[in-house]
Amino acid sequence: MELRVHKVSAQAGELREQVKKDEEDFAMVCAALDAREQALAKKNGELSAATETEKQLRKELDRQQVAIRRLEKNVEDLQPEKADACLSPRSFRENQLIRLRDDAIEAKTREVWLLSGQNDQLRVQLDELEAALEQLQRNVVSKENDLVRRQRKIDRLEAEIDALQVSRSQAEGREKAMEIATTQNEKLLQALEAQERTAEELKARLEDCERECEQLRSSHRDHIARSAESEVEVLHRTRQAEEKASVVSALQEKLRQERKLLQEQLSTSHLNYQMEIERVQSELVMRRNKQYELALKLQDVESQLHEAVNRRESAEEQLVAAQCRMQELERVLQDSLEWKKQLEQELALQTESATESSEKQNTLLAEAKREAAVLRKQLDEMKETLNKRLALDKQQELRHRETKQSLGVQEALALEQKERIHRLVRDVNRESQARAAMALEKTLLADQLEALRQQTERTIRECLEQKQQVQDKRQRLADKFTELTTEFYAVQSAKSKLMRKLADAFTAAASAVPWPSSDCLELRECWLVDEDLRPLVRMLESEGTERLRRVDLRYNRLTSEGMGRLGVFLKKLVSSTPMGSTASLREFDLRQNCISLDGIRVVASGLEMLVSAQNFSSSKAAGALKSVVVTDDGRIEVFAATSTAVNLSGNTSYGAQDPPSNSQVPVLVVDMSANVDADWLVAESRRFQQRRRRGKDAGSTEDATSSNNGNNTSAARLLDDALSSRDRALEEIYGLDLVSAFMGNEKSVPLSNSKGSNTATTKRKSTSTDTPSLAHNGLDVAGNGAVVAETS
Repeated sequence: MELRVHKVSAQAGELREQVKKDEEDFAMVCAALDAREQALAKKNGELSAATETEKQLRKELDRQQVAIRRLEKNVEDLQPEKADACLSPRSFRENQLIRLRDDAIEAKTREVWLLSGQNDQLRVQLDELEAALEQLQRNVVSKENDLVRRQRKIDRLEAEIDALQVSRSQAEGREKAMEIATTQNEKLLQALEAQERTAEELKARLEDCERECEQLRSSHRDHIARSAESEVEVLHRTRQAEEKASVVSALQEKLRQERKLLQEQLSTSHLNYQMEIERVQSELVMRRNKQYELALKLQDVESQLHEAVNRRESAEEQLVAAQCRMQELERVLQDSLEWKKQLEQELALQTESATESSEKQNTLLAEAKREAAVLRKQLDEMKETLNKRLALDKQQELRHRETKQSLGVQEALALEQKERIHRLVRDVNRESQARAAMALEKTLLADQLEALRQQTERTIRECLEQKQQVQDKRQRLADKFTELTTEFYAVQSAKSKLMRKLADAFTAAASAVPWPSSDCLELRECWLVDEDLRPLVRMLESEGTERLRRVDLRYNRLTSEGMGRLGVFLKKLVSSTPMGSTASLREFDLRQNCISLDGIRVVASGLEMLVSAQNFSSSKAAGALKSVVVTDDGRIEVFAATSTAVNLSGNTSYGAQDPPSNSQVPVLVVDMSANVDADWLVAESRRFQQRRRRGKDAGSTEDATSSNNGNNTSAARLLDDALSSRDRALEEIYGLDLVSAFMGNEKSVPLSNSKGSNTATTKRKSTSTDTPSLAHNGLDVAGNGAVVAETS
């Protein structure tokens, strides 16, 4: 059995280490997932910031181009074009062609410069895209490695869960073995009883033999030979009887030791089993909290996916708007080109007509010169005709000047049209550059959206798979939890039945079997609940408990609900104590239970009412008065008041008094210190869970110190309000260890001992109940958990 117990303890230690490793691995997985989500959010922020900066730079570039165009126009206005004097129409036309050629060359050089700048920008963007693509590939490889590691961890956790199930089946087998051992112990006890009966028969035979020896000595003194022989036979028989008695005593001692060893092994195995149940329950709670956190992270990923879809739709809308704008600009370009062709045709027609008219005028001028040379001899005769001819020449010159002016106006119009055509060409070039940049941006955004869509699809698939796995694990754990709860309820009901049967057996055999020599009834760490107080009280009220002085009920599961039954028993015990003597039961140790201040208040008020009633009924006797003292840590003491403390004048005195002197011995002591209220722990755990779900950092040092400083005052306020929803089912199922696990603390700090260790002496506040006017006094919470009596 010892080897089995050691093996079970070693297996329990290994299981604990495995669970710790699983928790660390799960925490690492959660941290990696958080880091990936943060990196994704950071990348999205950088992408949005880059788009904003790009828009701002484009706007700034447009403004700078407008300013440059305005400055160029001002420079051109300040430096007007100078034309050389044309000696002939041919030189004018050559100069005009040279100027057009220079303008075309300048436009081509500018276009080449813009295209080279665009090519440089495209090369830079291509390098950035290649670097981003390499980074994305590295991220994809790292994420795939993380997925493989997580899958391995999940498989390992499932294997460990299967191992836990196997260990649970082994524990059930061990329990069955313990049941078989108990049946064997019962058989051994029966055999021991048979041996005791044989020993009693041998003792009876020994007494008969001694009587026969005395008769033989008295009756056969004369017969020496016969007496000698009879004495030899008697000695031989007595030696045999002594040897048999020694053998029987050795067998009894051996059976007693084996029984004690089996009981110790049974208790240790039961404790180990309970510790394993509590550990599994705490692990269930932790896994449920982690499942909630994973659900919140899944919601965040879905919201990010929705935002990415919205961004993609807005980018598509911008792309459609840009395409419409490009179509409109192309239409304007076609119109301007057609208009340019029409203007060139009109200009060609006008130049042809002007050349024809100039040629006609040149021919007329030559003819006039020839006629002037011919007719110069006939000058005198032809004066009148010459005057007329001169007038005609003047008119022709005026017409020639008008034609020149009209040609200048047409040339100015042609130059203006040429400038307008150049401006339209520059606009078309800028629009083409913008269109190329927009096409590049469109391709980049499309690639980014496709990568983001694939990444979101992968994350959604991973989250769905993880969700399905978590749901499966949750279902398995829920089934396991229901099995454990049913088993726990079965063990609890069996323990209660055993307690009732023990009380019935004790009360039935109280008259025949005396109480053991010990004056203490020790029932510590027996997992007693409020329902077990009824058989315990019945056992204490039975006969045969006169030697009992102390009842030890520490480290059980007693709550405030059972203090009413205990108060009734204590009132009976105090009322049945004769005057001037102490009770048979003087001390009840109820430390390390789940009794709240309400339970302390119930017991103290019941004793105070009983003492006040006794004092009122025997107020004329000097030694009949008693008092109840309640310390601030939950210790209740009942004292027999001295003659000096009796108020014979009939006035009521209450409030804070000095404690009784050290010479006084309390009649009854009920120690309910170092208790923890389970209702307060459940309420605090619910508040802690609510704060955690709202996103508050409950683990920071400042919050921890402030919560530790305010625990005492908030606990008193919570317990004084008497919470209406008392979750007794949770308290009975889980116990205090799981409630402390809900709170996130490794060890539960008792409420009553929060500041008791810092003080050198214990404060005591009591009331002297001399008259029945104080029979209706109530207890209230004061300071850091001290209980005082006040007049209601």
